[in-house]
Amino acid sequence: ILEQRQRVDPEKTYGLSSRAAKIFEWMLDLHDEELELGMTPCVEEKAEEQIGIQDLARNQNSGALIRLLIEEINEKTSYSLRLIPWKHYSDEHHRILIRRDPEGDEDLVRKIQLRGLDKGVHLTSLQVERMLRELWKSGNSE
Repeated sequence: ILEQRQRVDPEKTYGLSSRAAKIFEWMLDLHDEELELGMTPCVEEKAEEQIGIQDLARNQNSGALIRLLIEEINEKTSYSLRLIPWKHYSDEHHRILIRRDPEGDEDLVRKIQLRGLDKGVHLTSLQVERMLRELWKSGNSE
């Protein structure tokens, strides 16, 4: 319960749309035993009851809609999600393969260095890493 209270709102924190935030929160709330090979249960089956997205199970374009939502999550968070088609008898459903980007800070360091070069400023990776550590510390003290 405490973890749930302390969790930040993904719409505000990451700038996710309402439906992408619902999928993101559902995904984070899953227990290890609910994941199969790092994949969520079938999204369409859980859409209305657990995720809170209406009519996804009956939508012929559910795969395209889910793909757009996970692309949004990938762009705005440190997760790297993939949509996996999943046959359930004659129905086609979709699961989400969950991977977290372990090199989030390394990629960020490279992006800051490139942005610095665009501005005519050469920054070493050590300088940027030091600056990020200070930023992360100052963010925790507020």
